[in-house]
This record gives sequence, structure tokens and C-alpha cells, in this order.
Amino acid sequence: MTFEGINFDTFSGITAPVIVYFGYRKQLGKSILIAWNLICLGLLFNMAHHSILSVPTPFQRF
Repeated sequence: MTFEGINFDTFSGITAPVIVYFGYRKQLGKSILIAWNLICLGLLFNMAHHSILSVPTPFQRF
């Protein structure tokens, strides 16, 4: 997977230090932290889905 393609899961890694900082200082609510976590989990599942479909197997789609 490359940065030029559909690799949007790097968003979670880039925003993680900011979220941790504001979450630790109690400036972000619990619901915002859970929403951010679910969005990043969805990005990770999307990347895993594309990775599995890119493997040279009979069900390769990309």
C-alpha cells in the first residue's frame, strides 16, 4: 500500500499525538475520543480489506 493510493489510515497516526494531548488534559469529551477511535478503527479495517483483496489469490480484485 502506498501513500499515493487509498492509504487513509495514516490519518490516525498523524492525529494521535494531538488527540492524546487534549484527551489527557481533559479538553476532549469521552464521546469525542470514542468517535475518533471508531473512525480510526474503520480506516484500519478499510486498509486491511484492500490489502486482502490485493493478494494474488483466486479472489484477487485489485
